[in-house]
Formats: sequence, C-alpha cells, structure tokens
Amino acid sequence: MSRSQEESGARLPPLCNHTECTADDVMLMCLTLGYRHNLTWVAVEGIMKMFNFVYGTKKINATKISLMKRLFDGTDNTKVAFHYYCQTCCKYASKVDSGCQQDLVCCGNKLDDTNKATYFATISFKDQLRNLFETNEQLAESALTYRFSRVKQNKDNLDDGADYKAHAKPGKILSFAHNFSYSFFTDGVGKSKKSFWPIYVTINELPPGDRKNNILIVGLYYGNGAPNLKTFLKPFVDEANKLSSSGFDWVHKGQVVNSKVIPLLCICDSDARYKLLNHQSHKAFYGCTYCYQKQTHTAKGLKYTLTTKKIVERTKESLHLDLLLASSNRNKGKKHRHGRGVLGVSSVAYLNFFNQSRGMPVDYMHNLLLGAMNTYFENLFMEKCKKFWVDKDATPEDLQKAIDERLLIIKPPTCIKPSPASSIL
Repeated sequence: MSRSQEESGARLPPLCNHTECTADDVMLMCLTLGYRHNLTWVAVEGIMKMFNFVYGTKKINATKISLMKRLFDGTDNTKVAFHYYCQTCCKYASKVDSGCQQDLVCCGNKLDDTNKATYFATISFKDQLRNLFETNEQLAESALTYRFSRVKQNKDNLDDGADYKAHAKPGKILSFAHNFSYSFFTDGVGKSKKSFWPIYVTINELPPGDRKNNILIVGLYYGNGAPNLKTFLKPFVDEANKLSSSGFDWVHKGQVVNSKVIPLLCICDSDARYKLLNHQSHKAFYGCTYCYQKQTHTAKGLKYTLTTKKIVERTKESLHLDLLLASSNRNKGKKHRHGRGVLGVSSVAYLNFFNQSRGMPVDYMHNLLLGAMNTYFENLFMEKCKKFWVDKDATPEDLQKAIDERLLIIKPPTCIKPSPASSIL
C-alpha cells in the first residue's frame, strides 16, 4: 500500500490478478475476526502479516497507526487527527494531522518515532455533522422539525426535560430550529492488557430511531490501560466549545445555514462517571455524585442508611465551592485532600453549556440492575424473609423454580435478544 493511496482514501487495487479482494477488505475481515473471537492486537497483526506472505506482497500495512489512518481517512472530507501525549506525565504533547510528522518533546525526552508514541485519534465533529445533514435531506428535515411537531402526551423524550426546556425558552439557544443539542458517550472496553475507549455522539433532536442509526464517533483511544481522561477529552471539549459558540455552516435546500450545537447529557456507567467527574469512588464517605449524603459505618462496611433528614443535592454552584475546598485542603497539606468527594477539576469542567451535576443520568446497569434489583432478589431469597412469602413451607429453591417457570413461558420473537433464560446459574 503506497503512502499516497493510504492517505487519499481511494479504493485500493486487488491484491493480485486472481482475486477482487483488496488490502482494505483483508483489514476489515481481520478486525471483524479479532472482535468476534476476542483476539489480541498481536494476533490480528499476525493474521494480516500472514496474508502478505500468502500473496507474496506487502500491500497490507499491519501497523496500528496505518490501520487507523486507513479506516478514518475516507472520501467524505472528514478530517482525522492523531493526538500524541507523553507516556511519562500523560500531558498533551501535540496534534498531528494525517500525513504530517513532527518531533515531539516532553519530560526532556524526544520521541523520534511517532509510531511508538502513545496517541489517540479524533474525527472532526463539525465535518461529520455537516455530512450528516447535507447528504440526507429527510434526516435534516427531521432534526429541524421533530421537536416542534411531535405530539407530546407523556414525558418520553429528551426535550421534555427541565434542562432542555430551560435552553428552549424564547431567545435561548434551542428556541431556534436550526440549533441542536447532543448526548455524548464514553466508556472503556478491556481487551486483554489493552483498553479501547471511543467517544460517540447522538443528536437529541432526531427521532429516537434515527438517533440510534446515526451515531457519530468523534474520538478513539486504544492502548495500555485507560487513557488520561483530561488529555483524551481535551480535543473534543475544544471543538465542542467552538461548535456551541460559532456553530458550523451547512447547506439546506440551497440555503447556507449556521447551526450551533450544545452538549446536554453524558451517558456512561458508574465507574466512568467517577473518573470523568474526578470524584472519589462510590466506596468513599462522599461517594454519591448527585447529593451530599455521607455513608456510615455498618457491620457490612460503609453503607447509605435510611434517614429522615432532607438530603442536599449537588448543584453547579456547590461544585465550585467543593473545588475551592479541595484546592485549599491540598495547599494546606491536609490528609483528606478532597472537597466533599470532589478531587479536583474534572475532564468536562470546561465544556460550555454542560451541567456536571445534572448532565449525567443515573447508570441503569450498575445502579438499578446490579444495585437495587440485585439487592431486592437477594433479600427475596433469604430465609429470614420467609415471613413475607405466600407459602411459608417453601424453600428458596422452590421460589427460584417458580420464577424460572414464569420466565421461560415468555416467547418473544427470535429477533429480540437475549431470550429469557433460567435464573439458576
């Protein structure tokens, strides 16, 4: 694969005269195979090198950086940049556009070979928004009209929320049809010793079905362990602030439209939320990111106990006071260097329009399914709860069997996954 072909985004010629398969096809097949069978990157790289050996050519460049460039350097004028940071101090080092090389220096060390540096990729948010609306007129029309035309009978959409309504008041940014809001998502996926972190975005003004079918990937990290989130999110925050202040131009029905987009929600699991907010973990005294209730010592460790007192919720203003307290505690050398759970400035602190105290909804998986529901069923099957059972002579096994029988009666269509299964592991 020549460098000019790799960077141009053009379709490559076949690997040989006896096949229509190209180097791009082999790369995608290898990535799919690796993802399907949970292979390490070394294994995927080895498979691609094997193809080079079989075809007697070196058209398939198996290095990570070449693969990422090839995947993201498409023909839709979307800009892709690679951001390097120091492996020693995790500070942001430099932005390198596709095809551009430069010396990177940090902590007194010069990184001569950028292929060996730690980096992540960003895909232009602005370019993707422009392509999304300009190439699909029906989708653009839905984004412009859906929130105003839909029948609002229940609170079943994001524009029914209090924060959205505050931004949609007359004269506010979302009161204009050509301005939009979005939700962004990030979380790590562990693959052996490596970690894979994407940042992806959905447009809130689209109908729910179109939202799921038009997800924009704006950042991608792959490396040893989790990324430094302040470093990883910096390019995204910088571009997001430009989009919320200056917007982007696009053509709709022959007219140039300027649209501003603002962040309203960050969707992530509990572990990622604590890291994003630079907050103490859920095991700390101030372990809740939504309120100031302290955990108390119990026989089973620190727990949130029932209380009749009104719990004070965290707000944007109180967060600022917590940051000042954390800074003061660190400067004074105190043992507890946090401010009511807040450790310092968060990764999203400088993201304009985003409310840290209200913009991160409760995690459904950890808090509800693995939290409340798990506790409920544990208590349900405990012997000491038999006084609440209809049949006092039943055993926990009988109860579990009865639940299983009812679960397995459910016969949804095969297209709905996963199918109901036994609760007995």
